[in-house]
Amino acid sequence: MPTRKPMKRATIRSLRADEPVPAGEPRRYKNSAGYVRLRWKVGPQQYVEVYEHRLVAGLPVGEVHHRDHSKDNNADGNLVVLSKREHAERHAQEKAGQSRRETEWGGLRSLAAYDKSQRRLARLAERRAFLAQLAELHSTGKTTVEIGAIVGRNSSNVSRALRAVGVSPAGRARTDSGEVSMKVRSMVQARAEMRCEICSVNLLWGGGQVHHRTPRGMGGSRVPERHQPQNLLFLCADCHRMIESRRADAIHCGWLVPSGTDPATIRVRVRGELMWLTNQGTFTSMGRSPRSFSRSRPMAS
Repeated sequence: MPTRKPMKRATIRSLRADEPVPAGEPRRYKNSAGYVRLRWKVGPQQYVEVYEHRLVAGLPVGEVHHRDHSKDNNADGNLVVLSKREHAERHAQEKAGQSRRETEWGGLRSLAAYDKSQRRLARLAERRAFLAQLAELHSTGKTTVEIGAIVGRNSSNVSRALRAVGVSPAGRARTDSGEVSMKVRSMVQARAEMRCEICSVNLLWGGGQVHHRTPRGMGGSRVPERHQPQNLLFLCADCHRMIESRRADAIHCGWLVPSGTDPATIRVRVRGELMWLTNQGTFTSMGRSPRSFSRSRPMAS
């Protein structure tokens, strides 16, 4: 039986500087470092390879540097031939320059990102200064209408901004005891800092609703305690609907209180923490709850 000759192993070598470029279209691929390699088949199981950037630069003795640091951009204008020492110094200078730019730009990677960050910080500083001005004017006894005339804003916007920083603007009291007075509503909104007291969504520009923990009943209620801060929560519309549709879970979290039970004795979960609410528009924290509420998953039973 004839014996089979062993297969000859493929040999791959680099193209020499004094060697002509093989004819034909080479195979083009990237190596593990990201550089482009060209490969020609020059014989049975024999191959010749060369880096594309070195071939474009004329196979020089020195090293080839990519100006834009893109290893696959081998256009002639993007390549410069340097000695090994010059190449190392060029990379060191560029790295130092990049570090200086990042330091000057506050650690950001571009001047545009730095400018955008500075504009955002300027807007925040302007907002804080405006809110501080409103609070100072309110502390002198001026009404929201008077403050609005001074700063050139609508009085309702002034009222919302004051409640967002925890200031309860003086409001007009309602004579109908079956409704929440403007003063109490302002206290609850100031306690919530104009955010939903369950999911923390910002309600500064509308969408907030006052929820009664102990329900008012059909047609409302004239019991004064039903319309006090202890029995009220400031909520977004989604959380308000969730309470009405999941009453058992809402009772467990203190968002609903059964009739005949004093809401002052029932702790309520506010933004993930168990609280006791007070009629002064404040709360007493009892520490972090083991599970915080999330609309995306069911609550603990």
